Amino acid sequence: MHFPGVVYIGKNSLFYFKTLQNKKILALVSKSVWEKHQERLERSLPNCDFRFSHGEPKKSDMESLHKEIQKKGYTHVIGIGGGSVMDLAKTARLEKNTEVIVVPTTSGTGAEVSRSAVISEGDEKKPIVSEKLVPNVVLLDPSFTLTLSKFKTAYTMVDALIGSIEGLVSRTSNPLSEGMALLAIDRIIPNLRLACENPDDVKARENLQLAGFLSGLVQGSSSVGLVHSFAHYFGGKMRLPHGLAIGTFTLPVIKHGMEKTDRFQKLQASQYLNRDLLSDLTKFLRDIDLYEYHKKLDFGEIDVKEACERIRSDVCTTTNPYPVTDDDVKGILSKMEVI
Repeated sequence: MHFPGVVYIGKNSLFYFKTLQNKKILALVSKSVWEKHQERLERSLPNCDFRFSHGEPKKSDMESLHKEIQKKGYTHVIGIGGGSVMDLAKTARLEKNTEVIVVPTTSGTGAEVSRSAVISEGDEKKPIVSEKLVPNVVLLDPSFTLTLSKFKTAYTMVDALIGSIEGLVSRTSNPLSEGMALLAIDRIIPNLRLACENPDDVKARENLQLAGFLSGLVQGSSSVGLVHSFAHYFGGKMRLPHGLAIGTFTLPVIKHGMEKTDRFQKLQASQYLNRDLLSDLTKFLRDIDLYEYHKKLDFGEIDVKEACERIRSDVCTTTNPYPVTDDDVKGILSKMEVI
């Protein structure tokens, strides 16, 4: 399991920036975060160059970032935003002698601690996996998450929930990742309901942020599975935010998986998913308005052969708890009535 160098937790986390005086710093910030927190960020980082980052990072974005680091000699790159911003910032660690600091402003992607980054190339999302991508410093300040809408809070945390479930049943799970997965699952379910009911509940937000952090550790150790593979392919095709793509395929993929393997019985150790996994998950997704979300989407004409090939070859499919065939992919899409 790969851990970040240092983690600071709580509303005073940004004081860490005071240790960066006389450093050459570039901060990547999502536009929405800049609009809401500009004054605070400028005050915390008075000698920093700021750049906006929006949308899921493309290969060209990564190449441009690396050229700028080389040209201007940045020693530190800070990623302040959701998973997409952090993923782009994390790739700076592939440059020699560049430290990366991340400040998650959503909870759920796990990008702040995972050793992977999702980079788009054309209509394809390609995960890059390397221990070098684990950030040097993580600052967990729950106040950044208070302005998230109910829907965005919901789908980003579903990403963490499914990352934890898939990490728990992964063929490469281990006792440490399994324990963290169960801790994350049992923090997410009650606290996501609380945060959706009351967006200003700081304690619930802090618990979700910690759960997302744990989920990121799980995914970095055990990887994930077929839900993520489907989300990578169709999320790229349909321009869906990653967490929303995860929520779209959660139930059909897990339902199919339960017919193929008994590894989902590990969830009997969960406090909240220990009765009937499918009915518990269904109720939870109904509560946060993500149940059968695929019925709201236009899949268009699906190239089934390409979908099977790309989903089966996705890096996340290699750690799925059972071997995936074309018939598995077709069966899931058929049950969703999109082919």
